[in-house]
Amino acid sequence: MHRPLQLTLGLASLALAACGGSGGDDPKGDGTFAPAGTPVISGMPATKVLRVADLDGDGRDDVVQCDTSLDTISYAFGTEAGLTLAQNEATTDAPSSLAVADFDEDGDLDVAVWTQARVDVFTQSPAPGVGLPPVLDVGTPVLGVGGAGTNCLVAGLFNGDADADLLFGVLGGLHRATAMPGAFFFAPSDIGPSGWVSPMVTADLDGDGELDLGGVDLFGGFTVRRGVGDGSFLATTTFIPIGTPDGDVAIGDVDGDGRPDVILGLKGQMGVALRVCVLRNTSTPGTIDFADPLPIDVPGAAGDTSGLAVGDFDGDGRADFAVGDDDTAVVKVMTSDGTGASFTLTQTFAVTGLPTAVATGDLDGDGILDLVVSSGADLDVFLGNAQ
Repeated sequence: MHRPLQLTLGLASLALAACGGSGGDDPKGDGTFAPAGTPVISGMPATKVLRVADLDGDGRDDVVQCDTSLDTISYAFGTEAGLTLAQNEATTDAPSSLAVADFDEDGDLDVAVWTQARVDVFTQSPAPGVGLPPVLDVGTPVLGVGGAGTNCLVAGLFNGDADADLLFGVLGGLHRATAMPGAFFFAPSDIGPSGWVSPMVTADLDGDGELDLGGVDLFGGFTVRRGVGDGSFLATTTFIPIGTPDGDVAIGDVDGDGRPDVILGLKGQMGVALRVCVLRNTSTPGTIDFADPLPIDVPGAAGDTSGLAVGDFDGDGRADFAVGDDDTAVVKVMTSDGTGASFTLTQTFAVTGLPTAVATGDLDGDGILDLVVSSGADLDVFLGNAQ
């Protein structure tokens, strides 16, 4: 059973940002990337909702995304060369958020997709052919929860049992669809206000063993609710970042202290470089807290962030980040100095169109993080270079 720690991450969503650097002979990246053998995956159009996870359990991460204008989701499976060709499945209506977990407890990850009509739940089935990747089939939906445009859908073990539940924010409320065995869900219940406008993220922020929630609120603060382990959450606490968040949110341990930190993409300002805000986690069990916010400038870029991915790209055990710049159609890779207070630009690479989302995972199974970039009409694939 996978215990999912989704990040959404539109943004994106989905496991706690991977951190390598464990020592020994484990492969480590050098903080740079090169185009995959098949560098562009057609049939995966521009999106803000892009997730990476090992859907089929083969040790290689896969990619799934929302195609809002087409009323579909698209997905591709990891291979030694990068990714397979894209597959597509129709959704009930326009999808705007997704979450990944093993809803039917069969050992493979499944996908829940928020649409304007309901939450569609896709479970895996074997492909009709030897050696072909599995396909996602529509299972039993979660009814009565649809709404236009929400990107606040996460999954996790929130109430102490072995079934992954769904949480989502809509119309200012936080709703929970409690899972039953077999990828079935009870009718959603309203469990309090949310106010989140960015993708929700979920991780154990205070180290008490229970999943917490976070996201950017209507006023630009990063708002968290501490989970207590029975499916409920305490009242909101808000932390004020430097700058105005633009919706890109990611989690990873930037300073190596074992606590998940938060990185927020920021809206551009006249005369200011493209910038993110780092919230270093100082929580203790039972209390969620962050140090003073740190603005990090990205050299040679301006405007809003256009996709944000966090992971240990250079193998030092500290999370780094990659950010899209849609002014110049590039992605910039920034590696941490180990304290989380300073980052260095290690690479700038062009993508085929204007980037809208960036995500990271180990697509080819070599132990080194790779990058995928939603870019124009296609998905660009970059494999991490080894040290």
